[in-house]
Amino acid sequence: MRYVGVRGPPAPWPHDTRSAGTDAPPPPPAVTARANGDDAEEPDFWAADWETKARMFVNSDVYWAVSYADALLLFLLFDAGFSGDWVRIHAITPEQEEQARFFALLGSAYRFATAPATLFIARERGLRQATWRTLLEGWAFGVLGPLGAKFRKGPLDA
Repeated sequence: MRYVGVRGPPAPWPHDTRSAGTDAPPPPPAVTARANGDDAEEPDFWAADWETKARMFVNSDVYWAVSYADALLLFLLFDAGFSGDWVRIHAITPEQEEQARFFALLGSAYRFATAPATLFIARERGLRQATWRTLLEGWAFGVLGPLGAKFRKGPLDA
């Protein structure tokens, strides 16, 4: 084999363990710090008690995804039940539109109970953001609103 512009064969790659005389590369360093810089050890989810599991869920990205999906579902039910567009384009039947209205009103009614509960729990914990935003969060996220107010990390939590 002829190498143009290079004297001799190319040098082996540093990670090539097939070459004679090269050792295996050292293993990559173990990552001990998390992305947010917190070196505290995270408890095992399956070995934790229910309160620790709830706190871990509320402080994860899954909580926000489920919360927004729940709020989006309610808004879609309102749109399907009260706009009339979905029946007009034959996406749903008039009976399904009635069911969408019923479930939208049912979901809205229980959210009117979770909104003050969210505000009450946030004020009980001494969170400074216990205002209209908390009421809106309790209404928009339903039962996940009070759960978040109870177990979310606040500014006073260590």
